[in-house]
Amino acid sequence: MASLGALISVFVKRSMVVVGVIALFVMGYSMIGNVSWIISIRRFVPLSYLEPLKLFGNPSALFGKYSILIGAGYLLSLSVLFLLISVFIIKNQKTRRIS
Repeated sequence: MASLGALISVFVKRSMVVVGVIALFVMGYSMIGNVSWIISIRRFVPLSYLEPLKLFGNPSALFGKYSILIGAGYLLSLSVLFLLISVFIIKNQKTRRIS
């Protein structure tokens, strides 16, 4: 979630907006997480791995007995991707110098 926040902050440049957007993501997913069409794609939604009690209690719900490893790898790869995109955008942005 932090790397997603870094990516959003590169575009928005406001920290409170980023906090609000992430809060909306988490609250929105908790409200629609049990909708029938979401259940079929739940394993590909990163927010489904933020429920540790459900993940440790019934790990076969997402990817079988390897849900924890696959979820950790998935979240790690998304974090690296978001951070690399953020670094690329920041390096290619033109900044004004105040003199």
